[in-house]
Amino acid sequence: MLKATGIVIAILSFILLFMGAQLVAAGGSPAYSVIALGLLATATLVFLKKKSALTLYALIMWGILIWIVYEVGFDKWQWIPRGDLFALIGLWLALPWVVRPLYQARSTSDNRRFHPFLGSTLGVMLLIVVALMFHDPYPLQGQISNAVTIRSADSAGNDWAAYGGTQAGQRFSRLDQITPKNVGTLSVAWEYHTGDLRDAGKDAGEYTFEATPLKINDRVYVCTPHNEVHALNPQSGELAWKHTPEKKRSYLQQHQTCRGVSYYSAISGATGKTQQPVQCAKRIITATADARLVALDADTGNLCSDFGTGGVIDLSINMGKIRPHALMQTSAPLIAGDLIVIGSSVMDNGYSAGNPSGVIRAFNVMTGELVWNFDPQNPDSTQPVAADRNYPQDTPVAWATLSADVENGLVYVPFGNASPDETGTRRDPGSNTEKFRDALVALDLKTGALRWKFQSSNNDLWDRDNPSQPSLLTLGKEGSKQPALLLPTKVGNIFVLNRLTGEPIVPVDQVSVHTEGGIAGERFAATQPVSRLNFIPPAMTEKSMWGVTPFDQMACRITYNRLRYDGNPWTPATE
Repeated sequence: MLKATGIVIAILSFILLFMGAQLVAAGGSPAYSVIALGLLATATLVFLKKKSALTLYALIMWGILIWIVYEVGFDKWQWIPRGDLFALIGLWLALPWVVRPLYQARSTSDNRRFHPFLGSTLGVMLLIVVALMFHDPYPLQGQISNAVTIRSADSAGNDWAAYGGTQAGQRFSRLDQITPKNVGTLSVAWEYHTGDLRDAGKDAGEYTFEATPLKINDRVYVCTPHNEVHALNPQSGELAWKHTPEKKRSYLQQHQTCRGVSYYSAISGATGKTQQPVQCAKRIITATADARLVALDADTGNLCSDFGTGGVIDLSINMGKIRPHALMQTSAPLIAGDLIVIGSSVMDNGYSAGNPSGVIRAFNVMTGELVWNFDPQNPDSTQPVAADRNYPQDTPVAWATLSADVENGLVYVPFGNASPDETGTRRDPGSNTEKFRDALVALDLKTGALRWKFQSSNNDLWDRDNPSQPSLLTLGKEGSKQPALLLPTKVGNIFVLNRLTGEPIVPVDQVSVHTEGGIAGERFAATQPVSRLNFIPPAMTEKSMWGVTPFDQMACRITYNRLRYDGNPWTPATE
């Protein structure tokens, strides 16, 4: 038994020593190498049948405990990869069939089966572990009273009539029948299967069902990845009607998804009166992955023939010559007043140029007539483009759903990056395109004119985009109320702005970032905006690496030290 124990400990020590040497060579912690030498010494003493092996290992365990507390404090989860293996070795060495032979090697009459120092060490450490079970290393501080009630006019009521509940994008419902007390008693009333499944040989690899259903009056409306629109009875889940557009399947499509549809009622338009013609007075507006804008009768599912050409608008018009499948629609169009306002998604991931424009277009919801367009390259010219002209290519796109403050006549557009989005060697710092990369802009609802602009990142080289619909709300500050806007970002910022002026309500700091490295001709921004309200995690260190055992954690530590890491999420590296 002693021989086998010594062999196992020796093998483990050699593995730790080998990996520990790699870690030290990479510039990492020498702790594992020191522990490995201690294990090797323990294995040697076990082979020699010296009971001092147990004393030595108890000292090693105390050293490991001190090291663990130094590295991660009392974070019980991070104790696991640093201590689990060594705790198991200690438990094995403390068992009677290991302890007794070591004592008997010195005196055959010594039948002791317990080593006081090692046994007490394990006992104390067990008590520490038990105490840590009641310690939360990541406490949630503060509380929100359940008595708080939100009655904002911008929140959804009995209906969920837009992607974010309303055009304000709050994603909050005022309904209060479901509470924390009764939610656990809910049961499934019905389920519905769309039948729209991926064809592995014909469809895009990124084929996702991401739709947020709308609920208006006695209908639920939902779209599928192939842009089918299904209208259901909200009480029973029965299908009322289904619209199936022509499916142009292609595995070359980058995104095959539909995040939602939009609803319009002629009675609730800008005039407050039913418009003429009354055909399709209630409409479902949807956009397809192959860049078509479609108007459907909300009651029947039929195409609204007075909209565009037979109910459809080709959104590739005025885009010039573009590659197949380069222009897509993935998010729900915005309905604001009597306008449909829509951006687009393009195949911009990578290094290719010649992608479609990111122009924002506003169409009359009844006729499909183009009312205005906001082209980031020509921001001062919002009159509808001439039939024989094309929008400039490779401009910033807004693929997320937009928001609107109809009362103040503003549309909020969360622009992302422009093509190519992962290299900047061909960018012109003085161009209008650069001014709108990752910019949140407020446009005049009637004309498309620029009201204000806020930059959420500088010279984006990492596809940071603005991926979320802005949320509009009213904030109280210093005894007054401010019309506000929240913009979450990919890096964890939450920008809180005055939605009428674009001025930050919560301060925004320009934080210095690394600018070293990169490919020839690349240009890095020296600073990046950081909101003081953010969820940006602290920079990782070698100590942040995770694992289940010392071995996989060491592998992560080695990789971390061999790679370049600047501690910020903005500057791409080439090493």
